[in-house]
Amino acid sequence: MHIKSKIVWMIIFLSTSLMIYTVYTYSNVTDHSIIIGTTYMTMNNTFYEAINSEVKKIASQNNCKLVVRDPELDVNKQIRQINAMREEGVNAIIINPVEGNNKHLIEALKKAKQDGIYIVVVDSQLSDSQFVDSTIVSDNYHAGVICAQDLMKRRSQARVLLLTHNSANSAVDRINGFTNTIKAHPEYQIVDRIDVLGQTEIAMPKVSQYIDEHRNFDVIMSLNDPAALGSLAALEEKHLNRNMLIYSVDGSPNMKKFISDKANHVFTAMQSPEGMARQSVHTVLQLIKGKKAKKTIKLNVDQLISKDNINEYNILGWQ
Repeated sequence: MHIKSKIVWMIIFLSTSLMIYTVYTYSNVTDHSIIIGTTYMTMNNTFYEAINSEVKKIASQNNCKLVVRDPELDVNKQIRQINAMREEGVNAIIINPVEGNNKHLIEALKKAKQDGIYIVVVDSQLSDSQFVDSTIVSDNYHAGVICAQDLMKRRSQARVLLLTHNSANSAVDRINGFTNTIKAHPEYQIVDRIDVLGQTEIAMPKVSQYIDEHRNFDVIMSLNDPAALGSLAALEEKHLNRNMLIYSVDGSPNMKKFISDKANHVFTAMQSPEGMARQSVHTVLQLIKGKKAKKTIKLNVDQLISKDNINEYNILGWQ
């Protein structure tokens, strides 16, 4: 197998061969006076694994019991998990919604709130958030903006393929930031959109099929690193990496390693899942103590990682 192909497949394996978790319950401390339930849209993403790891650490340090559910991108499963947490008597729920606009998910969370459970939303938004105690997100819109700005500096024109996740509001914000930045410049065209749910194993075959049918793009803007890695594998398979620019959002260890090894055509806007996790648990503890929390906490995304500056970052971990 070609060396480059081996590298791509190794990265995809690392990014997708996560354990499939159904329930996590951490019992590292003896007295669990506070129970925190968490549910992320999927644990098949190193971003949410990083959030969970930091939440686990801080919860343990503060003598909290942590119960984690993995809905595996199934909103109905996430609704059932919310209802189960109500029965289990959690004090707070930290949620990354599978579908931020789903009325049944919102209703389940409202019922949890009526039970006296604090609701903290992370890395995305709900379409109805008046009842939510706090929403903690990256500046996802600006992440898309800085990707578009870099593209416009590097290319005088471009044909862009968008990789999206239409049911995740955070992903929609990133794509909107990108498209709104270039829309006044007709030399930068959006040729198509593919919804890949932010997953490597979905992005690769879909991009590969699109290449077979069209081959009409020279830039990819991806909602996140896992989907970007899938597109890179498809491009490698089709021998189309030359003159192709790939933009993404996350700053994941896998993507930084890929950039460090060889990729001068790949760029990723840096998020901080660990910072998001710390802010989430801190907010929960403040609420439980009877203190007020900010309704919206937005973490800056203003750094674009590339081959030019990769040495400034920790390649092995998240920032």
